[in-house]
Amino acid sequence: MAAKTAFGRNWIERVEQAPTVRAVRNGLVHMIPVLIIGAFALILQQFPIAAYKAFLAENEVGQIIRLFLEIVNKATFGVLSLHMTFSVSRAYMTLRADPDTVKGGGILTSLVSFFVLAGAYSPEFSLDSMGPKSMFLALLTGLGASAVYLWLSRRFRKYSRTLFSAGADREFNRMLAALFPSPSRWDL
Repeated sequence: MAAKTAFGRNWIERVEQAPTVRAVRNGLVHMIPVLIIGAFALILQQFPIAAYKAFLAENEVGQIIRLFLEIVNKATFGVLSLHMTFSVSRAYMTLRADPDTVKGGGILTSLVSFFVLAGAYSPEFSLDSMGPKSMFLALLTGLGASAVYLWLSRRFRKYSRTLFSAGADREFNRMLAALFPSPSRWDL
């Protein structure tokens, strides 16, 4: 009986230490402030007191406050999938990238991939596709596009050359190499 428990515990510990699981966990932790701000905006927008609702509806200051709360709500819950893609990709790149990899490139790749997969190019696209409705797509895109970016970055690194003169800053060369891969030969 003890062997089964130890095996189960070891398996759970191995799953918890997997980079993808850690990236998802860390990404969700990084989303907590966004969720708290959105929740407070929603609470203040829908507070169940008649005098408060009348103040928001009829008073000019109340209408400005209501508009502000709607903007905060749209900026948090309205684009929740974008926040998920960003935070999971950032967590994955932090865990897996080496010092020579530009982490921002993986995050940008994840965001662009999310827009493409969510259908941002189609005429039927709406902002609803960036809300909670596409959270699973955001999770997969944040992990998948970051992993592909890291793989390609490492693959091209051994063929790359310095973009500019030796006097150029190392960080500057690294950033440009991430945006414009410049392999010296293409026979990968």
